[in-house]
Order: sequence, then structure tokens, then C-alpha cells
Amino acid sequence: MRIVTGVSPVAGAVIGPAHVIREHVTVNRQLGVPVAQPVPVPVTRNIPVPVPQPVPVAVDRPYAVAVPQPHPVPVDRPYAVPVDRPVPVPQPYAAPYAVPYNVPYPVPHAVPVPYVRQVAVPVPKPVPVPVVHDTPVAVAAHGHLSSSSLSVPADEHAW
Repeated sequence: MRIVTGVSPVAGAVIGPAHVIREHVTVNRQLGVPVAQPVPVPVTRNIPVPVPQPVPVAVDRPYAVAVPQPHPVPVDRPYAVPVDRPVPVPQPYAAPYAVPYNVPYPVPHAVPVPYVRQVAVPVPKPVPVPVVHDTPVAVAAHGHLSSSSLSVPADEHAW
């Protein structure tokens, strides 16, 4: 059933925006949809099945196993090893006082060790190189070059 508001039931005159309502009303129709019908399925009856019966199996019984018995093993006993005795080595030393005779041991002297001095190496400074363009240089109207048309800076330290 379709109900449209805004239309007079008597004369069919438009009371409100019925033509707009008519354009936007959606009618739902019942369409037939195919439904799956039940299919006969074969039923499996309870059929007796033979159940396997337990079969007696021979069981291994515990039996005596030969275990090796402990036996004496020869052990190396500690024994005395000859050790070289330390021999005192005479060390050279400087006597704290003047000795009237020659000492048989040399007296240690200072050995000069080479020392590498750290010398400052001058670092080269970058030298400004004028940039030369392939384009022609613009000439001022009165016939000489203007300083603004050159690409070389006036101060060489401006780089």
C-alpha cells in the first residue's frame, strides 16, 4: 500500500509538495526467492560392528643383570721432582758515596730517548679565482664597463 501525503483525497489537488514526495517514494515489492527444499538423505542404521577383544601378551619379567664390580686401579702417587735452585744474580747499582777503588759492576747511565717534536705545518689558504662566464659582458650606455656587471669581487678576501 502506498500513502502519499500532501494530496487532497477529494479533488486530487496538490496541498503540499506531493510531486516531490512522489518522486522520492520507494515501493518495496515482495519478490519470490528460491528456497532450498529438503532433500531425502539416506540414514545409516545401527549396524553391529565386531569389537576387538584384548589378546594376552607375554610380559617381560625382571631378571638379574650382571653389573661390573668395582676393582682397584693403580694411582700415580706424588713423588719428589728435582727443582733448579735460584742462583743470585748480581744487580748493578750506583753507590751512594764515592768509592776509592773500581767497582766490578757497571753503573747504569742515562740512555738518550729520541723525542719527536710536534711541528706546526702551515695550511695553505684558498686563493680566489675569478669566475669567467661565457656570456657577453653588458656595457653601460655611455661606453665603459660598470663595476656591477663584472663577476669578480672587488675585495680578494670577500670569498
